[in-house]
This record gives sequence, structure tokens and C-alpha cells, in this order.
Amino acid sequence: MADQSEDDVERNPFAAPESDLQPEQFDDEDNDRRKRRHRIIEAGDVVSTSWEIFKNEMGIVIAGWLVITALNYATSLPQTILDVVATALRSQGDDGTADLLQIIGFAFVFVGLAAQVFFSAGMNRFLLNVTRGDARSIGDLFSGGKYFWRLLGASIVYGLMVMAGTLACIVPGILLALMFSPFGFLLVDEDLPGIECIGKSRDVTKDNLGALLLIFLAAFGINILGVLALCVGVFFTAPLTMLFMAVAYCRMTGQRTAADRQRRRAED
Repeated sequence: MADQSEDDVERNPFAAPESDLQPEQFDDEDNDRRKRRHRIIEAGDVVSTSWEIFKNEMGIVIAGWLVITALNYATSLPQTILDVVATALRSQGDDGTADLLQIIGFAFVFVGLAAQVFFSAGMNRFLLNVTRGDARSIGDLFSGGKYFWRLLGASIVYGLMVMAGTLACIVPGILLALMFSPFGFLLVDEDLPGIECIGKSRDVTKDNLGALLLIFLAAFGINILGVLALCVGVFFTAPLTMLFMAVAYCRMTGQRTAADRQRRRAED
């Protein structure tokens, strides 16, 4: 005992032993929410990282976007059909039946909105899994049931805030939209109670509003280019830009992405 070094004497006996594992083996722990730290992001890094992930996961990301697009369209189709039939009946003087069909069609508006909330939760989970390089499948798109009521409540609060800010002046509405934009990812990622994801999203986007605005503008511009490419380009630009917010969220919360893991493996 007498020949112990000063460092050994001062070492905390209750501390966990040092690990000799290589950094690559800490990938999963890096994304442990207990160890996350707020980060300031750069728009260029988010866009380039999204592109790297998209190149490697293009097939499943495009497939996920196609499935969600088709499902959202399918849930809105009954209302469209009922409105067309009601208009035709009204032109023939059958106002009673037309009114009934329009009432039923109005009810389908809420069905469509509920479906969008459900699939939005599933899509957020799917995008996070793709972004982080976790196990992912098209089945993730249908996993939003446990988040439905919380996401519905948070979406209503978010929509009312943005609407109020926009009515007061357009700029506050834009700022509120950016400030609370990650609420859906937070809810799915951390399984937060109630609408806690709304308040916590403000902490996530702190000092990042400028970068988020640039990211949304980049997404808008890229999708415009997709439309100009005979609309065929949208089949690539829309899935790509969906990844922007997922990557931005992971960057702001200090989580490692699939692209980061690939770079580390290349360096090793």
C-alpha cells in the first residue's frame, strides 16, 4: 500500500471501472437520451448528412414515402367521392340526399385528420430509425397507435399557436413554427407524457432557429426542382427532404446518425 501512486490514492473507489472498449462499441449509448446534450447545428451539415443517408437507404425511404402518400390519399378519397356525388344529385334537384352525403363527407374530414396523425407518428419513428441506422421497416409506419392521443393533442396546440402567431403578424407565426417543430420527433423518441413534447422542443431548437429556417427553405427549393422535373423528381426530392428534419433533430439532441457511424468505420 505504501508504494501506491498519488493518482491511485485520490481515485474514487466507487467510480465505475474504465472500459477498454473501442469507440465504435459505444454507438448505442451515444443515443441514450440520458446522455444527450443540446447542440447547435449547421444547415449545410444537415443537408449533406441527409443526402449520405438517403443514398444508402434510398429504396426503403422512397417506399415509406409512397406508402404514406397512398394511405393519406386513400383516407381523403371517400370525402371527395361523396362531394362529387352530392354535387351531381343537387344538380338533379335531389337536395335532401345531397345534404346527407355532404354531412357524411364532412365526417370523413375528421377520419382523414385522425389517420394523418396516426401515420405521422409512425413516419417519425420510421425516419428516426433510418437516420440513426437502427432496425427499420415499413411496419414502423403503422406503429403510431400508442402515441395517437398525445400527438393529436400536441398537434392541436401547435397548430393554434402557429395560427395565433400568424394572425398577429406573419413573422411570429414562422418563429413559433420553427421553435416547436421537433415536437413530433420528441414525442416518439422519448415517449413523453401529455403535451410535454411542445415545451421541450423549445429547448431543443434553442439557438437553432436560423439554421432550421435555412433547412426548410432548402427543402422547399429542392422540392420545387422536383416538380419542375416533370413532377417525376418529387419521387426522389420529397423522401430526401423528409430526412432533413429527422437529421436536424438528431443533430440538435446530440445523437449519432447512420452517416456518422459510416464515417467512423471508414476512418478505422
